[in-house]
Amino acid sequence: LIQSQKMSFLGEIMGSLAHQINNPLVGVVNISDIVLKKVDPKSDIYRYIKMIWEAGNTCNNVVSRLLRFSRKGNKNVFRDLDVIDLLNSTIDIINMQSPFKDIIIKKDFKKVYPVKGDMVLLEQAIINILWNAAQSMDGKGQIDIGCNTVEGDRPEVVISIRDRGSGIREEDKDKIFEPFFTTKVDDNGTGLGLTLSYWIIKDHNGRIEVDSAAGQGSLFKVFLPQAGT
Repeated sequence: LIQSQKMSFLGEIMGSLAHQINNPLVGVVNISDIVLKKVDPKSDIYRYIKMIWEAGNTCNNVVSRLLRFSRKGNKNVFRDLDVIDLLNSTIDIINMQSPFKDIIIKKDFKKVYPVKGDMVLLEQAIINILWNAAQSMDGKGQIDIGCNTVEGDRPEVVISIRDRGSGIREEDKDKIFEPFFTTKVDDNGTGLGLTLSYWIIKDHNGRIEVDSAAGQGSLFKVFLPQAGT
């Protein structure tokens, strides 16, 4: 009951934040669109404004998905997704963000079957785990990300993310997916990133497993059922 109340409260917060973020985002996208029509398409200014316009549209897409996700009974439309395309797209997104400028991403992708899901939400779930990894490494070092297949009665695709950061203390392992739980002492942690990842993956009929110890880094495994199973 307590967990259900927490998630209901989290859904209300997500919905409120989405509305608050969406209004200025629309302004950024619209103003960028106006400027693009007034500058030389061959100029550097055009290229920079186009990047702002594209980033604004991407954020707007994420916000709209999260808003739908936060509303009970309002399901996002799932479709068959290529996992390697999903991971490459996610890596492209984080490589443009400043916390990852000194992070090396090492890929080990095996050929896997598609999964059924929402591309934007799954990207966000993985991004949150990668952000957690980067923060645990103070923005420097290597993160390994891979995918392979787990055979069985219910064939699954597993996405693995390994960092070489500070790791997770034994007493914190059962808390990391709880809303608002954070071990960060500054203002960089809201305690919502991994919670959101957990519920997005659960909504995709998947699960997340974590293997970690203090001072030894962490290994997050995201299990998703193959499409059609």
